[in-house]
Amino acid sequence: MQEVSPKNADKAEKQEKIVKITALALVVILFLTSIGFNIALVVMLRALSSKIDETPPLTATEIFNRRAASVCEITVAGEAGTGFLVDTRMGFLYIVTNYHVITRLTEGEGEGVPAKLAFYSDAADVYENNAEKTEITLAGYDIYHDIAVLRVTDKRPQKTREPLNEAEGVPARTAEDIVLLGNMQGGGIAAFNGIVSRDCTIVDFVDVAVFSAPRQRYKPVIQITADVNSGSSGGPIFNLNNQFIGFGMAQAVNLGQPVAGVSYAVPAVIAMPLIRKMVWGVMTGGGEIDKIEAFMSKLNGQNTLDLWGLDFSITPLDGGYTVNWVRGPQNTALTQGDWVEIGDKIVSIGGVQTDGLTISQIFGIIGAYRLEGRNEFGLLEIRFTRNGVSRTLRYHNIRRAF
Repeated sequence: MQEVSPKNADKAEKQEKIVKITALALVVILFLTSIGFNIALVVMLRALSSKIDETPPLTATEIFNRRAASVCEITVAGEAGTGFLVDTRMGFLYIVTNYHVITRLTEGEGEGVPAKLAFYSDAADVYENNAEKTEITLAGYDIYHDIAVLRVTDKRPQKTREPLNEAEGVPARTAEDIVLLGNMQGGGIAAFNGIVSRDCTIVDFVDVAVFSAPRQRYKPVIQITADVNSGSSGGPIFNLNNQFIGFGMAQAVNLGQPVAGVSYAVPAVIAMPLIRKMVWGVMTGGGEIDKIEAFMSKLNGQNTLDLWGLDFSITPLDGGYTVNWVRGPQNTALTQGDWVEIGDKIVSIGGVQTDGLTISQIFGIIGAYRLEGRNEFGLLEIRFTRNGVSRTLRYHNIRRAF
């Protein structure tokens, strides 16, 4: 056997080290190259994303052209209003408008009240209630929030329609530009430009007969500069990103005269959960929907949200909400856990954190729930703190409605 000299052995060892170092260097180079590629890819994707986020807003003309086809003129007993399509199913069209536009359809004489609905997009797309036929009925309504959904027999099922997607609906933002599509003075669908003056405000509608009852007066609304004149009530409102933020309700009035540039709208974040319930049939025979009611009121000069079905009320305080009134002792047939007391700080309702939420958003949370009667599996959980200690209140027989 040939012997290896110490010199040759040392040389072989050095060559082996060089091979290992070279291999390691190649691995490092490949790894760094991969990182560089990944970083470049991330940078490229972020740049692309920022370009998408920076998509320029649409013009009012573009909003009108994209949305007007699903907007309709409504006339009930000679009174004009506006509606918009939110769903098509089972041979029916579902149209949203204001309750005050279709009040006569709920007064016991609904079947005999003349009504007409005509889509902007097609003069032949007309539906009527008269002595010979009834094509328009009520799917449901909510007097307090001034919302109604009409169920219309679809005579043209082959027609392609684009309803407002039920997942649409975003909070309004103060000072953003908007477009309202409404049946101007009953003369046809037109566009109204404006801005959001206040993303959420509380208005006392004591002078409006249909809302003058104590539990109907104070309402959370969006204040806008686009005039909601006669006929435009119920008209959908979009920001320039083509997002649905609400629909027209009323124009402000002073000494019996309309105030230009001051109108109110139903917030989309409140309306959409209630609309879903009406479309899916969660109501009593086309009547007012079964819900956990919430009402605005005044208590010691403070705006107060009365959670009527939950037996206590809350008021905004330091960016959150505090219990300021409790109706009575705990109803153990309906609840379990800790009962609330005046001064308790509400942390969450139904798993949604309440700090930083507007009153409109709180309304939206409550509007998403309904009473389940004897269904023992329904549950609504409210978390709150008292003197820094976390507590939980649970309501039985209450379930999300969608």
